[in-house]
Amino acid sequence: MPGVTQGYAEQMRKQIFAYKAQQQLEPDSEVETDEATEQSSLFISNKEIAKFGLMSNMAILALAAIAPLINVVADVLEKQLITKVEGFYEQELGLVTSAALFAIFTMFVLVVLIAVLLSVGMSLIRFYNYQLYFKGKKFKRIAGLLERHQLSMSLDKVQSIVIKQNIIARLLKRFTVEFLQASSGGAMAGMAAKKNKQTLVLPVLNNEQVNSVCQWIYPWFNNSALAFKQAERALWYKNLVLYALLPSLLVAVFCYFNELNYLISLGVLGVFAGLVTLSYQRYGYYLHEDDGRFYMVVRKGMIGVHYRVFELYKVQSASSESTYLMRRSGLKSLYIQLAHGFAFMPYIKEQDADFVIDFTLKQAESDTRSWM
Repeated sequence: MPGVTQGYAEQMRKQIFAYKAQQQLEPDSEVETDEATEQSSLFISNKEIAKFGLMSNMAILALAAIAPLINVVADVLEKQLITKVEGFYEQELGLVTSAALFAIFTMFVLVVLIAVLLSVGMSLIRFYNYQLYFKGKKFKRIAGLLERHQLSMSLDKVQSIVIKQNIIARLLKRFTVEFLQASSGGAMAGMAAKKNKQTLVLPVLNNEQVNSVCQWIYPWFNNSALAFKQAERALWYKNLVLYALLPSLLVAVFCYFNELNYLISLGVLGVFAGLVTLSYQRYGYYLHEDDGRFYMVVRKGMIGVHYRVFELYKVQSASSESTYLMRRSGLKSLYIQLAHGFAFMPYIKEQDADFVIDFTLKQAESDTRSWM
């Protein structure tokens, strides 16, 4: 509804949530008066928002936006900038033989810096003066520079919470938290939900803020105190052979035919083995019971980390898969489908996988609470 006043928009929002609350009354949900009136809030400074530009993929989106003009930009860079920079290196620094290489490298660094600045700018435009409120099982987020966008979301519509940290975020000691709603149509619908700003994103939170926000919903949650059950060691052996040993053998063959130092293959083996080990150690799952409700946390990652937290009754399906070698070892991989996204836990014991599947489906079928 474009062009309405702020007061009318607030009134419509309250009426919609009031009607929704009447439709979703639960006989066993008794909300105390103090809980109904208590409001939690979170404010993120613009300095922190700028960090999100460094740790997000907005720089890639910014470069993709100018992709149709890439040929024109390349011609301008070659004629107007690279030639002048190359001349500077030749005349001022005396680098005649390598001037062209230094000029291209300089332009590459310049493009990267421009992309980073664009990413920071896009983050500030999207999340400027970030405010988040939680009251009466409802979220309200207000943010934006050119357009102050307000997103309201009922807690019942949250299908899962994703907590993720990539390499740069790990260096900055920050996390991104996403509250995901139901999306029909699979992955494309989920991408569309993010594009039209219907996913509640908390861009740059430290570990204490992550636990604090998640505890608004799940008072038991503490990501540093969860006792995860890891994948079986067979996963590490398999990945070590496929993703570390075989590539290093190929590099060794390449070094042999090109008369290069064999230490290169050992270096490749060491690096890939380290990454495989980090990935194996990240995999884990955790089941929790709190006040008669059952939850699951699935963890994965490599250098960074990715958590998915959800209530079992919101699961759409749960299944397992296994190869011939896995069946001989009594192992299965667990696959849980949600209304938005999925959770995957590889190489766990067969009896554990069967228990999780049976128990999850029991919760999904027996619980009468609405989650749409």
